[in-house]
Amino acid sequence: MKKSILFLAFFTTVLLANAQQFGLKTGVNITNLKGDDAEGYEALARFYGGAFVQLNLNKELSFQPEVLYSAQGGKYEAGATTYRLRLNYLNIPLLIKYTSSSGFFGATGPQVGFLIGSKVKTGDITVDAEDTFESTDVSWAFGLGYMFNGQVGLEGRYNLGLTKIVEDNSSEVQNSVFQVGIIYKLSLK
Repeated sequence: MKKSILFLAFFTTVLLANAQQFGLKTGVNITNLKGDDAEGYEALARFYGGAFVQLNLNKELSFQPEVLYSAQGGKYEAGATTYRLRLNYLNIPLLIKYTSSSGFFGATGPQVGFLIGSKVKTGDITVDAEDTFESTDVSWAFGLGYMFNGQVGLEGRYNLGLTKIVEDNSSEVQNSVFQVGIIYKLSLK
C-alpha cells in the first residue's frame, strides 16, 4: 500500500506540473453489483468526490486523469432483514475527453480502483468484510456532460466493472456504478 501511495503522489506531481487545468468534482453514485452471483442485489445511493487535471492534446481532445473517493456497494434483502454492502474505493480513471465548442463533452477510458474499506451493515450491526473482497478493481468509464461557462458543469458517467471483486475464485461479481455530479474547473496556465 505504501508503494501505491508513493507512486500516486509522484504521478500526481508530474501531472500537476504539466496540466493546463485542474478541477474538483463531486456527486452521487447509484451503485450496485452485477454478475451471475449478484442476483437479488439492489442499488444504493452513495457519494463520490475528488480532483482531476486536464492535459490538452489539441483544441478538442484532452487527457484527464482523476483521483476520486468512491463509495460503492449494494443492498440485499432477506426476509425482513436488509444487508448493506459498503465498498469504499480510491479510483483512478485515465480518460480521453472530447469537448465540443458548444460545451458538450464525452469521455472514456480505464479506471483502476483500490479498495480502502469494506463493511456489511444490517440494522445497528456493522461487520468488517475486507478479507472477502479483492484489493483492486478494474472498470471502464463512459461519460457525457456539459460545461456551462467553461468553469462549472454537469456530468453523467457509467463505470462498467471488468474484474471480479470477490476473492472467491468461483464467484462472478463486478461493480456497476452510475454517477451524476458537478464539476468545477480552474485554469492553471
